[in-house]
Amino acid sequence: MQAFIDRIMESGNILAPDERITVQDAMYAYTTWSAPATGAGHVKGSISTGKLADFVAVDRNPLYLGRDTLDNIYVVASAVDGKFSYEQI
Repeated sequence: MQAFIDRIMESGNILAPDERITVQDAMYAYTTWSAPATGAGHVKGSISTGKLADFVAVDRNPLYLGRDTLDNIYVVASAVDGKFSYEQI
């Protein structure tokens, strides 16, 4: 997601700065928009009745952080099909 937002190459050069997207759009790209692209939009991509409960909980809300801080957000829990697969102790 950070690469979608920054478009910074390993060399430090910015690749196509006009193609940068917002944090919110990057989150959608990884969830709501990617599920239909993989043929799984009917069971994944949003929190809705009848869909799989696949999700992660993070330590901070990425929508309220600066563009350059996504790589400092940590997963505190994750669930696959409604069952926790990881929980930070």
